Amino acid sequence: MVNTFAGWYSDSALTNPWNFTTSKVTSDITLYAKWVPIEWTVTFDTNGGSAIEKQKVNMYDFISEPSTPIKNGYTFAGWYSDSALTNPWNFTTSKVTSDMTLYAKWDESNSHLTEIDENTIIVTKPSNTNNNINTSDSTNTHLYIFFTVLSLLAFGIVIFKKKNI
Repeated sequence: MVNTFAGWYSDSALTNPWNFTTSKVTSDITLYAKWVPIEWTVTFDTNGGSAIEKQKVNMYDFISEPSTPIKNGYTFAGWYSDSALTNPWNFTTSKVTSDMTLYAKWDESNSHLTEIDENTIIVTKPSNTNNNINTSDSTNTHLYIFFTVLSLLAFGIVIFKKKNI
């Protein structure tokens, strides 16, 4: 944790700030330095997804990974430190060094999410994406060709025998 100087105090509880302009020294005195952690704000841009609360974090600390946002028709694909979505953020190894924004990346999905309340989400997946019905089977095509060739061969043999009689 990195701290910054926040002033001098006349008491160890750091409740009475020392004013160098108006306070007078009448005897030996001990002044106490107050240090406060440098705190940064991390904002989450969900790119059209459900809202995520900002986080306050001390400089050089890790961010807590937020809950996964929701965006209808999309699958969440991670958090990125740049708006171009080229630098993925790793919550276990990346530390905060300034105020920053993390950006949500989304992949299109065939499923659709409907949020009923904070505890219930309905996932709907279409059963057929191209609206075409498969009416044939490659096995049937091979059988059709086989029987057609066999029938033509049999018909040819019958005609050949009739001509030779």
